[in-house]
Amino acid sequence: MNSIPTYWSAWTGGEVDVIIVDWGLDGANGERTQTRSFIGVRPKFWDTNYKDRKFARGLFLNAGCGSYDATMSNTLFGVGIASYAGWTDSQPVSPWAYNRLLLRMARGRNLQQAVDDLPQHLKGGVFNGNPYMLKIAGDPDITLNATPTTAGSITITTPRPGQTVTTRVLQYAGSISPWPAGSYASVEINGVPSPLTVNSNGNFHGSTVCRAGSNVLRVHAVTPTGEDVEEVRFTGSFPSQALWTELSWNTDGTDVDLHLNPISGSAQGLTECYWYNKVTSWGAALDVDDVDGFGPEHITATSLPSGRYELYVHYFSAHGVTAATTPYVWVETTSGNPMSFMCPRPLPEYGIWRVAYVDYPEGRITPINELTTRARSEFPVKPGR
Repeated sequence: MNSIPTYWSAWTGGEVDVIIVDWGLDGANGERTQTRSFIGVRPKFWDTNYKDRKFARGLFLNAGCGSYDATMSNTLFGVGIASYAGWTDSQPVSPWAYNRLLLRMARGRNLQQAVDDLPQHLKGGVFNGNPYMLKIAGDPDITLNATPTTAGSITITTPRPGQTVTTRVLQYAGSISPWPAGSYASVEINGVPSPLTVNSNGNFHGSTVCRAGSNVLRVHAVTPTGEDVEEVRFTGSFPSQALWTELSWNTDGTDVDLHLNPISGSAQGLTECYWYNKVTSWGAALDVDDVDGFGPEHITATSLPSGRYELYVHYFSAHGVTAATTPYVWVETTSGNPMSFMCPRPLPEYGIWRVAYVDYPEGRITPINELTTRARSEFPVKPGR
């Protein structure tokens, strides 16, 4: 217990436990080789420390995986909180979702309105084959008693509000002012977030893939003085897509690639879609090969030959970056049941993450979620790399 002396008296009094769990998934075969210690709080802790109901009319937002737990929420309601929110299962979205929820509440929305305003995949979806959902209990009308802070002025110059675009690859640009050191920004297209690179003058630009019909581009900025969000709604005018996929990852300066490989049925024998073959003769196309970090990269298709396709990710080069790299993939098809995936452990340089099978014409997505390796010599050499 010496590692957490703050809780010594609470532990000796039977109010908390130390829970040691396996952690890491970093062994040669994906096994957990580390441990972490967590504090498990017993009801006695609340009885001892919150007899004066310090949580009265409070909101408890639990941003962890599988954080919507009836036992915990009932305990907290017993000490006076008014509302509780959390996710029902493992998911990759809560780090993005919880601050957006609070930001919307800081702008005057109540809890239910803030949840309703979140992009759909932040409220619920399928992750690694398992469904998840953001749920609330208690008073849905609770509001924050806070004065909102702002990060400065966010200006999105491209696209313009109400604009109609006729190509799937959207170029966006804008600025954030002021933009002091230590600031952070992200960009969302239809609720799918990615890190946003902003230069020292506060300017940003990039490209992403939009959809036929209504689209929303959001820029979210966090600076030492606060945070803010700006959005633009526009329309895509082009044929709808049979397949929409997005790859992003968490390290700057690294080269991670998205691949779509036809493997059976009428698709068998067709050429693979990836950076060396961006636009295929059979309908799939890669928009951009991001060789220096974050992504996103998209493979899309308006129609596909019947058969099975394998979607996988290849860590082409770390370019000397030593930070652990974790890729994320979103997949949407004509089935109307999109899925999100997170690599089950950091992907090693030259490693392969087999994400999912996609079957057509059903539009069925079947998770694989396995890591493997292939010889570097099996892939072409990128010019200048």
